[in-house]
Amino acid sequence: MHEKEIVSSALLYRDQTDLKNFLKEQRRTAPPDCSWLVLIHTCCHSPASAVAIAQHVKAILPDAAVLGTSAAAVIHHGSTYTDQCLLHITRFRRTRPEIFRLSLNGKTPEELAEEAAEKFPADSRALFAFFTDQYMHMQPFLQHLEQLRQHIPAAGGMVSTNTFGAFAFDESSVYPHTAMFAVLCGDTLRTWSGVVRGQEAFGETYTITQTEQDNILEVDHQPASQWFQQKLEEICHTKPCPICSELLMRFPLALQQTGTPSQFLSYSEPQNRIQTYSNWLPSGTRFRMAYLSPLTAVAELRECCAELNTMPCQTILAYPGMLHYSAMTNCTAWELRALRSSRICGAFLHGEIAAAEEHNQVYVGADTLFGLTESEHDYLPIDQTLLDDLQGLDADWHNIDQYLEHAQQQTTISSASRQIMQQEILLRSNTFLDKETELENLVKFKFDDKKHRYNKICMISIEKGILISGRRGSKVWNQLMRENIQQVIRTLHDTELSFYCNDKWSFFFTAEPEYPDDKFLEQAEMAFHECGYYFCKELNITAVNAFYVVIGETDLLEKVQLCMSATADHNARFYLYNKDNAETMKQMDEKLRMTNIISDAILYDRIVPYFQPIRDNRTQEITKYEALMRLSDKDHNIYAPGQFLEIAKDYHLYLQLSQLMIRKVLELFRDRTESVFLNLSAYDISSAASRSMLYELLSNLPQEACGRITFEILESEKIRDFNEMVNFLNEIRKFGVKIAIDDFGAGFSNFTAILRVNPDFIKIDGDLIINCDKDPMKQLCLQAISDIAKGIDAELIAEHVENSGEQQTVESTNIQYTQGYYFSKPLPYQNLEQKKKD
Repeated sequence: MHEKEIVSSALLYRDQTDLKNFLKEQRRTAPPDCSWLVLIHTCCHSPASAVAIAQHVKAILPDAAVLGTSAAAVIHHGSTYTDQCLLHITRFRRTRPEIFRLSLNGKTPEELAEEAAEKFPADSRALFAFFTDQYMHMQPFLQHLEQLRQHIPAAGGMVSTNTFGAFAFDESSVYPHTAMFAVLCGDTLRTWSGVVRGQEAFGETYTITQTEQDNILEVDHQPASQWFQQKLEEICHTKPCPICSELLMRFPLALQQTGTPSQFLSYSEPQNRIQTYSNWLPSGTRFRMAYLSPLTAVAELRECCAELNTMPCQTILAYPGMLHYSAMTNCTAWELRALRSSRICGAFLHGEIAAAEEHNQVYVGADTLFGLTESEHDYLPIDQTLLDDLQGLDADWHNIDQYLEHAQQQTTISSASRQIMQQEILLRSNTFLDKETELENLVKFKFDDKKHRYNKICMISIEKGILISGRRGSKVWNQLMRENIQQVIRTLHDTELSFYCNDKWSFFFTAEPEYPDDKFLEQAEMAFHECGYYFCKELNITAVNAFYVVIGETDLLEKVQLCMSATADHNARFYLYNKDNAETMKQMDEKLRMTNIISDAILYDRIVPYFQPIRDNRTQEITKYEALMRLSDKDHNIYAPGQFLEIAKDYHLYLQLSQLMIRKVLELFRDRTESVFLNLSAYDISSAASRSMLYELLSNLPQEACGRITFEILESEKIRDFNEMVNFLNEIRKFGVKIAIDDFGAGFSNFTAILRVNPDFIKIDGDLIINCDKDPMKQLCLQAISDIAKGIDAELIAEHVENSGEQQTVESTNIQYTQGYYFSKPLPYQNLEQKKKD
């Protein structure tokens, strides 16, 4: 069975039985030639118990590469746990994971790098690196390794502490004073790295002039503790400003040289010393002060997600720093929650490694992300609605808001405070304002909605907006949209209404519960009557506005979007949501539920081929099967095409389903002796990507396997370009495959079309078969079709045969094959052999 090149699964360990069942299921569904990497991060196990878990893994997956560490917290599908053990299992088709263990005892970073460079295979393409014992030399190690070897993108960092300490392990033992590496080898592996720091630098550049290991002794030739106290007094407008680790945490150092981009500090009161986390900074290090900004973290994560939307990636792991979590707890939770749709997993570390700008760097207090892929076609799902929902960040904003409020109360504002204010104003504008419409955006609406509890909305959408934008260009469209919005605002002239941009094509106004419902409806109706049409003289374009109103409800955006979808085929341009159309809303809810099932099936490989036997009426044997698509959900419920296929087409998910189905079926029947029929729709044939995929798949199959494949052209699908279809069929016939026409009796009843397709098989429409033993007219039609098929040298298949009378009629009219419930319903692949025996 065809599988994705890289498949990841994760488990929060409960007990040995649960782990055993999980691993057996992973092994059962895996191809025989795959390799495994198992990363274990535990918050709750002792070293001995952790080794025992690794041994259980090796007992069921003996070829797996296993590496484990302690962890202060783990991440499972975007949620953080401080009392769990995470097992993250990645299955590779072409990548080879290898584990290396190097002692840290008595070695300089350069010596450790030389040993690693000698041991790592020549085709190393990615690296997970974990260091014990508060190892402070990760950066020089990584820099020297890159001097000795080509760049190997890395993830990992310094192991964090659980209840039993900080340790690394595998199935054999626990290893103190050790660096453990999982090296991924193979020419097809590609990586992606992202970093979220949430820090904004400000002010001048300063120089550390004296250090001693992790202690900063002098800055610009002044005692470091004195220098930092003066700087914090200037920033915080407070004298005296007692120096403490909590305050220093809010103002990290933004380092100015490549290597370690930032550094958090702590204060040792007994020694009156400033100390660094995770790295030693040499004398001469130049830096600027920085402050923690949740909005910067939001912007950085959005940039990461924008990259992931355009870059193939099959699995992603997160290794945030404990300092990032401590300094911005809510922001860290939001970052992981926003990536939940990608099923992100990982662990919290001290000092985090990420590959940035072609170099591995150690970040302190960052959220580092690491993606892997062997495919050019698989992308991780990023849920934009989660990125737009900033709820939960209030507490992290409170620190900076409190600081800004205090600064504004001062008679004289320091230059540092002024710069922080200016940067925050710009960040908030970039985060909350739609630049094209100059309205506040959905992010701001969701943030405001939490405070105001809006319960009414009027969405306004310009009809045929995509057509206008496509014909006249984005610049013209944006101007039209802005003028249209301003017309509505001027017409209503109501400061109690709040306006927001929804997307490129629509905007809305809303109001709080105290705003009278009847007045809101009057305002919406006035906007419709006064602004239903807007003619822009300068552009010579008329905007036709449609209005969708929801009053007295929660989940306003969801309700109004349902209204827009439910009325897409209606002519009315003013639509009021009410209880009378609740049934329509339920239908839309069901459609959305099925859309989620389809998306999950694509993402988690839940397309399940079923096969219906085709009986040879001459030999009375099963010699062929038709492959029929089914979907499975997370609870193993099976869905037939009638439940999902049209929805998949509506939401442009059909081609992904079809391509995965075709790949699976061709792999399953590669070495079987029976033939298989695969459905191709007009969507498949008109898709250049699908045609290219088929050519590639067929070229990699043995000639005898191609000869057992029949592509069934679905008659029910309207072929827009018949010449394109004929050319495509001629091309795939060169591989030795056969062609069938489905449901003869409708669109393909055009005999000229039949002659041009020149099919090897004709499948007779089920309407002609049902009760054919009792209907003389149907018998005449079947005999005529039989004569035509004989004349063009095509064989016939009768579909939907359900009883012996229909089968006798089919055989009496010389129809060569039968398909239907009389012989067998569609079966999952694993049941085919038993059915043949029966």
